[in-house]
Amino acid sequence: MPIFRLIVLLLLIVFAGGCTVSPIKPVKQTVPVEAMVILPPQPERLDEVKEKNKPQTPAVVIRPNVLKSTARQKISPVIEKMLARINGSLNNENYADATSLLERALRIDPKNPLLWHKLAGVKLTEGNYAQAKQIMLSSEG
Repeated sequence: MPIFRLIVLLLLIVFAGGCTVSPIKPVKQTVPVEAMVILPPQPERLDEVKEKNKPQTPAVVIRPNVLKSTARQKISPVIEKMLARINGSLNNENYADATSLLERALRIDPKNPLLWHKLAGVKLTEGNYAQAKQIMLSSEG
């Protein structure tokens, strides 16, 4: 009988151990990958992202009535025609053509500040900041 008592005692200990309360650990709920909802990109948001990622370059301000603003200085008809072509090149972002036209115009009229200003603006747009600064400094005198 002592073995029977020993077995009963062991069973009582095992059952009593099962009745104890263990601390409850919070269970992290994970969302399965299949249950995730991926929304398609919104068109207006794509435009915003494109604008943010667009490199910022200084803009050349092109005024159509720029010839009227230089009323104090007489501009020859040849330079007026060249300015129209220069403005067209700048509007089409053809900076190489605009630069060559401006250089030709400056050989004709080297004291025209508008031409120097436009040439410096083209250099700024191209990212040639040192050249733009040099052009503006040399055109002051």
